[in-house]
Amino acid sequence: MIYEQRHWARVQQVARKALCELATGNAETPTDAVEAVGDGLGPARRADSAWLVEMIDDRLDDQERTELLKAVRSEAGSA
Repeated sequence: MIYEQRHWARVQQVARKALCELATGNAETPTDAVEAVGDGLGPARRADSAWLVEMIDDRLDDQERTELLKAVRSEAGSA
């Protein structure tokens, strides 16, 4: 159970970063986005991360996508 919790925690971390890559246009597909940010991921985490990014991206409407993009740009500006 501990392994599964760590697995999904890491998947969520990667998915958050990958979603930003996808929103900013740095990646064309969820798989490309995960590969861009998921250095050293095994095949299971990579696949689960890409699946999660795809699921979230499919559910975002235009307003939510715009808000995500603003947040990403704001974060990048403050870093």
